[in-house]
Amino acid sequence: MASIYKRRNKSGEIVYYGAIRVNGELIRRKLGISMKSAKRQLKKLEYSLLFDTPDIANENISIENVIDKFIIEYKLSGVTEEQVYNTKLKLRIFHEFCNGIKIRNIGEISTGIAKEYILQRSKSRVLRKYKACMDDYRPLIKPITLNKDIRLLKRVFAYCVAMEWITKSPFELVNPVKEDNKTERYYFSEDEITMILDNADNYFDFYSILYHTGLRATDTYKLTLSNIQDGYLTIQMNKTGDWLSSIPLPTVLIKILENRIGELKTSGSLLFPDYETRGKRRIVVEHLQSMFSIEKVRKCNINLHTFRHTYAHKMLNKGVPKEVLQTLLGHRSVKTTEIYANWVKKDDLLKWVEMIYEKNKT
Repeated sequence: MASIYKRRNKSGEIVYYGAIRVNGELIRRKLGISMKSAKRQLKKLEYSLLFDTPDIANENISIENVIDKFIIEYKLSGVTEEQVYNTKLKLRIFHEFCNGIKIRNIGEISTGIAKEYILQRSKSRVLRKYKACMDDYRPLIKPITLNKDIRLLKRVFAYCVAMEWITKSPFELVNPVKEDNKTERYYFSEDEITMILDNADNYFDFYSILYHTGLRATDTYKLTLSNIQDGYLTIQMNKTGDWLSSIPLPTVLIKILENRIGELKTSGSLLFPDYETRGKRRIVVEHLQSMFSIEKVRKCNINLHTFRHTYAHKMLNKGVPKEVLQTLLGHRSVKTTEIYANWVKKDDLLKWVEMIYEKNKT
């Protein structure tokens, strides 16, 4: 794990240093006089120290070392900090499994061990995230999550093959598990939205922007003044890295955010500075979930993302074409947007079908 720290030199100038541990040895280097430069130099230092070490030979390379090197490559691919964090977490679970069966080196992992890990992982239970679910209810990991783990490990071991540390990936013959049939994603009713906003307290602005734009919470947390200009929203999305550009904001939302935006001093000021840490973000979710019974939270998987589902449902029922909704939600493919297509009410479907036929008659 690499870190940056700062010191003042004799002239009082702040200098940034980096510390990184390689093969048990702690190495420190001077990185520069600005944080931006220090971060860039630290990446180069990590790469040179971890990739140019000649004392590690092929399959004798440790699993821990492989993970460190893979994460560096992963960071360089331009992913977000959230994606890096989640990837580290998944690989740490795999590393702990290997430690538990006394396997230290990458070359010791066989196809049988790979399949055993997936079997054990399928029997594991998800961590409780929110206080609303803090009883004994701990559901098994979902097939879709398990398949994400399999894809990640296939990628890690393909990387090992490319680096010539191993000749064949032990996950090559590990097949994805069958996923559950797709069910309709839960969305808030109009009465529930009224109830949520009436009891939103300090979270009113935050809930409102989720409801009126369909933004993911992870993107909303990082919104700054520069992302909202002249009533239009432009932001690079955390999940895909794609840009959501020039999305017009509804007048009702502009009025809600008017005072908040007016108080911001610089273009880089966060709209929601109170939600910078994971702990504070968790409290936002807990506040939303506290308005529903624990049983409903579990059954309907109620969380901040439910606002996005609600937005999609609302727009479709107002007759917004799926291609337009695709742009508003920032989906790469219209196929993703089509997941919501079966949510349109029967009466609205009938209205659109009849309208089309009436046009054809004329």
